[in-house]
Amino acid sequence: MNDDNTRKAWIDQKMKRIVATVGILAIGVVVAQAQQYPYRERSPYRTAFVDAVSRTCMRVNVDIPANAGVPKETLTQVCECKAMMIANFVTDSDLEEAAKGGMHRTARMDELEQKAYVSCTNIITGKGPP
Repeated sequence: MNDDNTRKAWIDQKMKRIVATVGILAIGVVVAQAQQYPYRERSPYRTAFVDAVSRTCMRVNVDIPANAGVPKETLTQVCECKAMMIANFVTDSDLEEAAKGGMHRTARMDELEQKAYVSCTNIITGKGPP
């Protein structure tokens, strides 16, 4: 009887440690994922990032001759959509790489921007699937 109680106590103790360890690991994964994509969730930082990308997009696209006939409202929608898509997929590594030696464009950021632009243009103009 004493051995059974000892065994049960030992199993209970081990199970509690396993549950605690799994809980800590799960929290670690959630925190790591939040850090990997810093602007994916709503926050003042995401808002500032989206606003900055959107304003830059508008400033660049308004002066492109090919956009001369495009209504400003359409350009605004494309730029806001593009900024939100980039915010969803930009990682800490992307931001660190862009900041090296001052802000500069990276191949990954160019890729994100191009994919977002095509998807958003297709969504807003109705010319095809995103």
